[in-house]
Amino acid sequence: MGYRQDVRWAQTTGRLAREAERAELERARVRGYALPKPGTRVRLVSTSDLHTRLKPGDEGTVSLIDALGTLFVDWDSGSSLGLIAGEDRWEVI
Repeated sequence: MGYRQDVRWAQTTGRLAREAERAELERARVRGYALPKPGTRVRLVSTSDLHTRLKPGDEGTVSLIDALGTLFVDWDSGSSLGLIAGEDRWEVI
């Protein structure tokens, strides 16, 4: 593959990834999950993760929302557990 083909492939791949991310976030909104933006403070209500040390009431800051709608949170306790809409519950503070 030549340089121009590589550039076109990378541009197309990036565009498709952004479109897929927007579509997944829209599906999460349609399902009734309000996804907070990065920088928003959240409080954990419950989680289905049996291996986390987080407990209800722990607070953190949303750092990233991926293409699947997972909220990656920098928890004040130092944990970095991602929250999944429909599996985990949180509230914006």
